[in-house]
Amino acid sequence: MKGLIQEFVEVVRPLAKQLSEFGDQVATFVRENPDFVEDLKRYFENIPDFHGEIWKKGAALGWFPNWFMTLGYDAAVMRGQAELDRFMVNHITINLAQLELELINRYENRREIFETAFSLHRQGVYIASIPLFLSQSDGICAQNIGSYLFTEHDKRGHRVAGILDQVPEEFEKILYAPMTINTQYMAGISKSKPEDKALAPNRSGIMHGSRKHLDYGTEINSLKCISLLAYTAYIFDRSIKA
Repeated sequence: MKGLIQEFVEVVRPLAKQLSEFGDQVATFVRENPDFVEDLKRYFENIPDFHGEIWKKGAALGWFPNWFMTLGYDAAVMRGQAELDRFMVNHITINLAQLELELINRYENRREIFETAFSLHRQGVYIASIPLFLSQSDGICAQNIGSYLFTEHDKRGHRVAGILDQVPEEFEKILYAPMTINTQYMAGISKSKPEDKALAPNRSGIMHGSRKHLDYGTEINSLKCISLLAYTAYIFDRSIKA
């Protein structure tokens, strides 16, 4: 045993010396750069706002985080619509089965609707899968905070603000950032220009059968609606409910 201890000491000794030297270098750097620590402190204090703005931008471009999201989402958002579309199409497609399972596990009473919607998506019947995904996002939001996602903007904002007052962790507040804005999903039917439709499908136009939104049945729109549905379930799965 004594021999083993001696060997351990011999291995650790040079590492401890290196750590000590590194600590001395850090201390010297801080002394020579007195503003660095304060700048670093301000950076970390602003991380919630920074990430919140990124996730708001992602939502405005039609995509939302979920249980399986990586930091690649943030990077893709900052690179713009085309890169975010590419990243999220790949992400949702790869995680499709897991997302469906997560939804079913949390909302068993919606199982048949989920299974039908995902089956229609896999068959490429997007004109049918999209309305189902949108309706379930609306219903899950109302089930959790007593306000529909798409139509009760002011009421939703009030309920979300109430939740944020109860949430102790900054990460939870970041998660709710996309819920504080109105996106193309929630926009009026008049938002029907090609540049509007490139952002996200328009719920009102689709559900009311507007002649301006009859071209909604695409794979990317169905994937975006899955993204929204998963996000809606994800945030209410994690946070305090009003």
